[in-house]
Amino acid sequence: FVTIDIDEDAHERIIEFYGLKKEEAPTKRLIELEKDMSKFKPKTAVKAESDIRDLVNGVMDRKIKQHLLSE
Repeated sequence: FVTIDIDEDAHERIIEFYGLKKEEAPTKRLIELEKDMSKFKPKTAVKAESDIRDLVNGVMDRKIKQHLLSE
């Protein structure tokens, strides 16, 4: 898990690297670093531990589709 302080100017490149926008914060993404940097965006807000578990399981089970930056 990575936490990024979006108010730090020095973090703008990190935010861009992960394909995020400041106005989306706070947000969560799951990114497969070992493969091709596939990014997965939850369909609903991720607030509870069970939401995080659902996101991870959804990606692993391929029930959540890859999020493309063009979306």
